[in-house]
Amino acid sequence: MRILLVTKKSPFPSRDGEAIALRNMMDQYLMLGWQVDMLCMITPKHPYRIADQPEQATYNMVRFTEVYADTSPGKWSGLLNLLGKWSYHMQRFDQPAFRQALAVLLQERNYDVVQLEGLFMLNYLSVIRLKSSARIIYRSHNIEGNIWKRLAMQEAGIWKKWYLRIQADRLLEAERHLQDQVDFILSISVSDVSAYRQYSPKEKIAYLPTGFDFPEPGPPPTRPDIYFIGALDWMPNIQGLRRFLQEAWPVVLETHPDAKLYVAGRHAPVRFEEELPDGVSYLGEIEDASRFVHDHAICIVPLWAGSGLKIKIVEALATGKPLVTTPVGMEGLPSGLEEFVIVEQDTGKMARRLAGWITDWPVPAEMAGRASQLVRHTLSNEAVQGQLKTILRQWNLA
Repeated sequence: MRILLVTKKSPFPSRDGEAIALRNMMDQYLMLGWQVDMLCMITPKHPYRIADQPEQATYNMVRFTEVYADTSPGKWSGLLNLLGKWSYHMQRFDQPAFRQALAVLLQERNYDVVQLEGLFMLNYLSVIRLKSSARIIYRSHNIEGNIWKRLAMQEAGIWKKWYLRIQADRLLEAERHLQDQVDFILSISVSDVSAYRQYSPKEKIAYLPTGFDFPEPGPPPTRPDIYFIGALDWMPNIQGLRRFLQEAWPVVLETHPDAKLYVAGRHAPVRFEEELPDGVSYLGEIEDASRFVHDHAICIVPLWAGSGLKIKIVEALATGKPLVTTPVGMEGLPSGLEEFVIVEQDTGKMARRLAGWITDWPVPAEMAGRASQLVRHTLSNEAVQGQLKTILRQWNLA
């Protein structure tokens, strides 16, 4: 079988959740013995060219095609979008050069399957139907409209809230309309599957989580410090982190004035470091995320907006890190983890339970070890490979 993966970014470097999910999907099809091609959009936000990344050297069997496209949002283009009815986010990723490159690939090679990674790649359904008889899989990383709907709920500014609500509604409408035009839907989040089944036949929708090649968890740090890792130019991350720092962190400091929180992530807002409270250090983008996670104790993922499976949560749990998050953060994870994790919507309750973990250390690390076993059993590459084989047989694609 020959498959073309169509993506809005490169899988390298595999540092953030989306890049990890893309690389894993490529690995899964290669493990099946499929021939894999990938068409990647290279953007100002993710400018990494595949040839420049050392990781790509182990993928010489994959044919990569890159197309540069400027998808940067602009104030005036965002306002002008209100005159139409289409999502501004979808509009930004509808790029003529990318459309042309896709058409060329479809003419050159006879693909059995074309897999569109994420909602924005559904812009190119028409060219695939025109140029190819391949079956089309839409792999959903999250429900984009839900992310922006939740961001609108958290936004204090009246006009910005109004604009975000409009764009959220347009994204949800785009997804409902376009999902009917694909042959199959793969969702990496089990909680998103039920949403898709409201609008499409259940037999065309399947849950397939991202798989991982987990390293062995190391011993817990002796000091119960806290860490956050994530891209700070992604609105749910920076919005959630700021809320945690403003509402939860002062409560932690009341009982543990020497508590330490280390923040790692690229593209922080201007003067971000100036607004950090006592005990919080910003390290910027780090080269070795695995080492950073290994060196610290308790992981916080304060998300009040977002959707889909959060890769950084899976990695933290698998490596035996106690986790503090919200109900949004837990979406898409295997059931049974709740008893080992602090899951709170309210920042006050979250802070008090986190302070209790610091007091009780290393007992929380022992609990995290049991969560690690569950995650490693259900989300290993081997487990996901078995699920993928079953799904493809059901869809007559094996």
